[in-house]
Amino acid sequence: MRRPSELNLPNSITILRILALPLCAYALFRNGGDDYTWRVIAWWLFFLVGLTDMLDGKLARSRNSVTEFGKLLDPIADKAFIGTALIGLSMLGRMPWWITGIILFREVGITIYRFAVIRKGVIPA
Repeated sequence: MRRPSELNLPNSITILRILALPLCAYALFRNGGDDYTWRVIAWWLFFLVGLTDMLDGKLARSRNSVTEFGKLLDPIADKAFIGTALIGLSMLGRMPWWITGIILFREVGITIYRFAVIRKGVIPA
């Protein structure tokens, strides 16, 4: 069976998700985060970026195009997405820092565990 190309549609969507995060942060912080229009734009951008997380996984599985690169990159994109949203909201005073800290502590722990497992030759999905 032929291995799927690393540069396929699901992986391209994951890369696009990472590249969209600065735009999400820009919209979130525009005018000090107090402008209603920019908050709505930021909400929609984060929502659409979140949908791409679901979309890339479904596409990869339905097209039998799951790759090692995708298995590695998707969780990184997820953590970047979560980190951008939580840190941004905390910086704007919309979410307590202790909540952000707990969630990010968990995410960092999972990432450390994933890399420890990868060193043993297994790439967890």
